[in-house]
Amino acid sequence: MPYTNIVFIKLFLSLFEEDDRFLYQLNESQQLLYIKLLYMAGSTQNKITKNLRFIAHKVNYHHEDTCMVADIKRIIEIFPKFKEGNEFYYFENFNELHNWFTTDKSKMWKTKEGKPYGSPIGSPNGSVKNKNKNKNKIYNTPLKNKFLDFVLLAPEEHTKLVVQFGEQGANDRIGRLNDYIGSKGAKYASHYHTILNWARKDQPTEKINRKL
Repeated sequence: MPYTNIVFIKLFLSLFEEDDRFLYQLNESQQLLYIKLLYMAGSTQNKITKNLRFIAHKVNYHHEDTCMVADIKRIIEIFPKFKEGNEFYYFENFNELHNWFTTDKSKMWKTKEGKPYGSPIGSPNGSVKNKNKNKNKIYNTPLKNKFLDFVLLAPEEHTKLVVQFGEQGANDRIGRLNDYIGSKGAKYASHYHTILNWARKDQPTEKINRKL
């Protein structure tokens, strides 16, 4: 039996590779909760009820209510387009994150004004955001160049590494990551941030070596 309704949420690759807010300002539990809230928005017409037990059950959240409140507060702080209303949580940029396909127009989600989702609605209360002029903004993922066998870096990322570590230092770190990926088969969302993360971890060792 063919499907007549398909709902999906767009998770941009930049969220996992380039968005420092998601990568470094949320812990792992908050990252997972944020992604699951995106899916909940898709299944609830962007009206995520403020019932913590309901949310916890739907997203398989095993921590205490106080932890969820703190995690949601942190998400709102880091991603200001995720909003808290009187009765619902919702994404102000929902139309940029959500797509809806249906062959049955009678089942298409509608706003209070009778408009199908995809119109500039913004909040679950149906208020029109006239300033939503960037809804068709194109998110471009920069092309990346391959270094050695496995390392992928955008031109600006490679330039930043050279500026920070010098050309030889950048080459050494690229070579180290390349060898590790080749020997372990490891996969990383961002090779650039992996190199920076390794460099930060190496700093205490480098300081000790200087003292010796």
